[in-house]
Amino acid sequence: MQQVWDPKRSIAGNMVAAGLRSDVNGSKGSRYQEPTTEGNGQGAGEGGSAVSVGDVYALFDVPKTEEELARFSRGRTKRDALLPMSVASQKYIFACLEKFGTEYGKASFDIDLKRLGGAGHVNPLQYTERKLEKMGDKFLLLKDEERADEVDVSGSERVLELIRIAKES
Repeated sequence: MQQVWDPKRSIAGNMVAAGLRSDVNGSKGSRYQEPTTEGNGQGAGEGGSAVSVGDVYALFDVPKTEEELARFSRGRTKRDALLPMSVASQKYIFACLEKFGTEYGKASFDIDLKRLGGAGHVNPLQYTERKLEKMGDKFLLLKDEERADEVDVSGSERVLELIRIAKES
């Protein structure tokens, strides 16, 4: 956008020069003309230069480097974005499943209250029974390669048995 933007043009002219519609709520009347690649200057804004199709594609291109991806990921890592369930959610529900199994009602009441010391509680975010059940069902149906490395289910026989039962049904 910085390559196309000209501070001497109007906002509408700059939007059209970038290949964007400046009047999105208006009708396609005489005030708006599609950007062209022929170089006739119409629809290219006040500068009169035509917009090439390559410029428009470059404007909306997918991030190619890790830095570009990090800028657009809004705090999620690439690995989190590729996993069907975030690493934090997997750790959270694993702790619930390890302590309570599929008794999500009990897990929903196991909240961390500051006045009680807070050690050993598995539901500090106070998720409801239904929310925990959805997370648990999703976690139990994950394939081994979809499970995060930080969540080692091999050490918990209880969770391994729940995974086996979930995959059989």
